[in-house]
Amino acid sequence: MNQHPQSALTEADIETYRKDGVVCLRGLLDAEWIEHLRRGVEVALEHADRSPNARNIAAEAGKAGRFHNEQSLWRTHDGFMQFIQDSPIAEVAARLSGSQGVRLYNDHLLVKEPGTDAPTPWHQDGTYFRLTGDQILSVWVGLDPVRRETGAMSFVKGSHAWNKMFRPKAFATGSDRESDAFDGPLPDIDGNPEEFPTVCYEMEPGDVTIHHALTIHGALGNSSSTVRRRGYSIRMAGDDVRYADRKWTSYVIGEGLRDGDRIDGHADFPSLWPRVGAKG
Repeated sequence: MNQHPQSALTEADIETYRKDGVVCLRGLLDAEWIEHLRRGVEVALEHADRSPNARNIAAEAGKAGRFHNEQSLWRTHDGFMQFIQDSPIAEVAARLSGSQGVRLYNDHLLVKEPGTDAPTPWHQDGTYFRLTGDQILSVWVGLDPVRRETGAMSFVKGSHAWNKMFRPKAFATGSDRESDAFDGPLPDIDGNPEEFPTVCYEMEPGDVTIHHALTIHGALGNSSSTVRRRGYSIRMAGDDVRYADRKWTSYVIGEGLRDGDRIDGHADFPSLWPRVGAKG
């Protein structure tokens, strides 16, 4: 299994990430890592009815199909933590963000089975996180060929640089969370394509997208009758990240931390990079 991404990450990739807030790294993961994750996903799906962190967004929305949504798999399934610790992703995240160190925030499994009429609404990941800072990244790994019609992600280019946090949406209903803490509702992305240019990365297994926590993104449902869309996401934090006690977030970690505290050394945020024994 590949661990060293130096040849896979170029200065052009870093510049694309900084400018657009997202980059697609083709072939970052080898076939062994993809099979490793696929095995873990099937175990997670098999035990979904016992997981307090698993939901079927499609059923909650009254739509057809199954949109499996589950967080914190690293805490209960060893295979996911092995991937997070040993694959190239932490080093890549450090290089993209310019951070010396990288810590885990959480991981997230999002599976849209064939015929699942449940879109992922436009949103920013960071509004759901108990973190603040510029060096917060989301890695998205597709375990199947991903096309726009099967649920490939689209991203609003440069939206991470607007310095805005818009109202987060409930995935099941698409409704906004009302609060004065946000910079109002999301703009009308679909209705103003010239003002809000987007990029959609269609991917093969082994390709990875990495986006900034404030980059606006979303996806269609899976309209294929045969192809699954298994996506696995890891959220990581760099040196400038601090804890944010956001009461509206449902993913509650960081017991004992207060607004502005560093997350270093807290068991909920294990260190990923540098690896123990790594040089340089």
